[in-house]
Amino acid sequence: MSRCYNKEKMSELSVSIIIVNWNTHELLRACLNSINSFGIGAETIVVDNGSTDGSVQMVSDEFAWVRLIRNAENCGYARANNQAIKVCNRKFLLLLNSDAQLTDGALEKMVGCMEENDKIGICGPRLIYPDGRDQWSYGDLPVLLWEILGLLGVKRRKSLPRGTSRKSESDQPLSCRMIEAGMLSGASMMVRHQMFTEIGLLDERFFMFNEEVDLCKRALRAGWKVVYVPGAMVVHVGGGSTGVTAERILRLFKGKLQYYDKHQGEWACQRLWVAMWVSTRIKIMVYRLLKVVGKDKSDRAGLWSEVSRGLAGVRNFSSQ
Repeated sequence: MSRCYNKEKMSELSVSIIIVNWNTHELLRACLNSINSFGIGAETIVVDNGSTDGSVQMVSDEFAWVRLIRNAENCGYARANNQAIKVCNRKFLLLLNSDAQLTDGALEKMVGCMEENDKIGICGPRLIYPDGRDQWSYGDLPVLLWEILGLLGVKRRKSLPRGTSRKSESDQPLSCRMIEAGMLSGASMMVRHQMFTEIGLLDERFFMFNEEVDLCKRALRAGWKVVYVPGAMVVHVGGGSTGVTAERILRLFKGKLQYYDKHQGEWACQRLWVAMWVSTRIKIMVYRLLKVVGKDKSDRAGLWSEVSRGLAGVRNFSSQ
């Protein structure tokens, strides 16, 4: 499927941009500056999850055109997005991470994709790091076997989603391509408002991580298409609000467990938990050995020990 875009025909877009922020002061400023430059009339809503770094004051002082929703505490990514979705009435909603930045034409190309086919419920751009390197942007829905093997060190060869080919990804001009996918990165994801009305909002049981995978799965199951738009480019720093911490890893693990518990049941969740625990214990042993020989100066063994203790608290996950 393909479509070329005419920027001159899109002077103002029926888009609301939703950003959830938690203590990402400078990254949020860069994000909003990119919207100011390339937002083309989009409504912008920032939901602040109880930040203590001055983010709220910065938005109020420097970006008067932004609608600001203040939460007293961190209520999670899914719930905060839902707060904004409930007050939006535009045709398309762009869920954008606070550590992401639009580039010229990205918004128009995503809207053009959605307008091309009214069965497209979700589309996402090509993500790049600030230095220009490509970042994972789309793929198949997760498969339990490969999740388990990946945790144990067996890496799946990167491939395109089923139904596509290397030829189909390269035989169109970049600005015109659209590729059907199973899931998209949640860093930047445009959703048709009508789809939310039909299948429901983000599942608030996901505090952080995997809520976008769940949304894509529900969309596909309901007959909507999920599409990757490589001609639309968004810069994504990655880990802007949390960094690599034991808490972040545990939230990632918990999000995966929730996903499999919801869609495949307790048996899948338990098997994934065992693989996570085994993988964590292996990492602890390896990093302890590296520390003995002076090869690990960052105490990664301590990090994974903390993860291991946290995992013990979610062993009976499906009953929580």
